[in-house]
Amino acid sequence: MIIKKIGVLAVAGATAGIAFTAVSAPAEAAAYPKGSCGSGYAYKGKIPITKGWVGNKRVTKHVGDVYVYYRKSGRTVCAITRVVGKYAGPSKTDTLGVTILSKLGNRSDTGGYHYYAGPVKRTLKKTKCVTIYGKQFLDKRAGGGAYESAWKKYCF
Repeated sequence: MIIKKIGVLAVAGATAGIAFTAVSAPAEAAAYPKGSCGSGYAYKGKIPITKGWVGNKRVTKHVGDVYVYYRKSGRTVCAITRVVGKYAGPSKTDTLGVTILSKLGNRSDTGGYHYYAGPVKRTLKKTKCVTIYGKQFLDKRAGGGAYESAWKKYCF
């Protein structure tokens, strides 16, 4: 099970009186999105999340990226949306999402994530191509707005 929100849990040793800190998400997954897909995936590209609306005004701001990976054995595509550093955190990003569209059906992961969404995986059985996109909603304390990436087609 992959935990998508990074938090810190402070635990004090009751008898020893020693405090220590543990991270609640795998450090590799948080620092390097490929780790969230599992082993055997090769990096295939990145789609920037830049197109947005704040109120009724169209804006362009780089707030996140969708990372795309492919594992040849098993013919599986994996996608993860990651927040750009200064927009990461509960008071900055409210919602993140990533979607893989294919003739076999759609797969997506959208929720109240503050750092990354996914991984979303799709095994390519009878099709060779998928379309991938990501979205991100900023908290009003970070300027607000709804942002999305381009819808990009990948064929394997």
